[in-house]
Amino acid sequence: MEKLKTALLIGLVILSLVQSYLLVYSFPEIGATVRTEQEYISPEQMGDPLRIDEVLYPEDMVLHMGGDRHAVLYPETSYYIRIYDQITAGEYRNFQRIPYAMRDWDELRRNTQGVELRYGGAMPVALLQKTMQIDGDILFLNDAIDRIWLIRRNFPGRSAAEIYFFSADGETVYMAARSPLTADEISDLAGLGGYMPAYTHWRGDIYLPEEPIETVAYTFGYTTFSPQQMQRSLFFDPNKTRYIEDRSGQVIYTDGKRGLQLESGDTWMVFTDPVPMQDGADNLADNVLAAVQFVNQHGGWDSRYRFVPGAVSSDGRNIVFQQYYERYPLISGGVRYGQIRLLMQQGTAVVYERSLLNLGERQKDIAVRWLPGGERLRATLETFSRLREISAVFPAQYVTLTEDRRLVMEPVWAVRYTDGTVQSVAKAVMDAAAAASADGGAETAGQPSGEHRAEDGANAENASEGEAADSVAVMRQADSADEAGEAEGAEAGAAEPAAGEEGAADDAAGATGEAEREGGTAEEEGEPSEPDVPQADAPLEAAG
Repeated sequence: MEKLKTALLIGLVILSLVQSYLLVYSFPEIGATVRTEQEYISPEQMGDPLRIDEVLYPEDMVLHMGGDRHAVLYPETSYYIRIYDQITAGEYRNFQRIPYAMRDWDELRRNTQGVELRYGGAMPVALLQKTMQIDGDILFLNDAIDRIWLIRRNFPGRSAAEIYFFSADGETVYMAARSPLTADEISDLAGLGGYMPAYTHWRGDIYLPEEPIETVAYTFGYTTFSPQQMQRSLFFDPNKTRYIEDRSGQVIYTDGKRGLQLESGDTWMVFTDPVPMQDGADNLADNVLAAVQFVNQHGGWDSRYRFVPGAVSSDGRNIVFQQYYERYPLISGGVRYGQIRLLMQQGTAVVYERSLLNLGERQKDIAVRWLPGGERLRATLETFSRLREISAVFPAQYVTLTEDRRLVMEPVWAVRYTDGTVQSVAKAVMDAAAAASADGGAETAGQPSGEHRAEDGANAENASEGEAADSVAVMRQADSADEAGEAEGAEAGAAEPAAGEEGAADDAAGATGEAEREGGTAEEEGEPSEPDVPQADAPLEAAG
């Protein structure tokens, strides 16, 4: 017995030494042993992620050449890219505040050379700093800008460059005392407008082409993302989701908190993730940054988009990104397509809306079209009962969905009213002579009356917090899911004419050594032949 006790004691001592060694020299796993919600995510990407600066760019540029001569440039054209890169490459600082009424802007518009970048709404300076080097006092940095105007001023014996940042309040202008561009450089940039189609100042800040604009109509195939794919992208644990069908037959997928509702024949999704209301105002710049990151993580960007500052609600919560194809925005006709919309609450996405259509291969049956210009376009616009409410006139691609699963893009003139509503007013025609005829009568797009309207993001902003809350409550109840996160479709855009004109512009650009952006889409639609296509642009709609 004594020997047995001794052996047992020795064994225990040895075991104790081994355990002590393991405790001292081993590194046990100290991570969580329970899976977190994030570990369940297996996102279904509809496109690539984008940086914030890739969605912050002007909706158009106006080149003022003096003598009341003007030209308008649109995104993804070669001159637009060249000018934008040069303007954003330098540093702007030492801003001086001046009252808007201190300058005669109409006289400067007519008789000076300059370049005007127009954002189509109030762009926070904090976001502009993501695209260009800007330094100023606290009042300037907390303001919002709707346009930047670079002017060459001529004085006796000298010339000077003046750079103005226009506050969206319409009363204040900031003049940069220090800028990277000289008067001669501004003159050179404005002179590029001589190679472009001529535009005439019409009303307010609207410019109309003097001649018809050559454009192109396209047809695309498409695929759709399934509800299961979107569940994997949006729900932490798709295995715990269930679907509920209400009395109208509408289906909502939910995990008890979040809801995914499919609309428009399962081609449009509304995802709602309710969060408790918090005290404090929303910061627009922070919400836009958070919105871009959210889309990067939940679906990505299937083409080129632009943040639409004019669609932001007064509380800074409704965020809209407009889809472009080549140089023009997409507005929809009978199909919800062309926008990504989010309702943000202090950096958190509460409602997320987008199309489930994935733009496929472009068909070969493209066709040259002519958007009317000159007297014919003016006569068409001046017949509208809401003439005084028109705030912008721009070319767009009107998107329709055919029964044989094709997306058709037809060029149209569109107007944006002061309330944010977008309406197509004149369809492109096949004959340039007909487009120039003042008595030809503009063909309307989509509907015979020409009254098709696409709800701009500015209308979507009217989706109040109360409506969002109602939407969330409905999703939690099985029997009224059809009201959840509903937002009447539509699209808005902001990018204006110029197509065939830029073909000529590029010919001239060759003489001036103009460089095209790598992998870009500086197409000039001026040639009847098929222009080079950038990556396809994706949907955009509003958060209800």
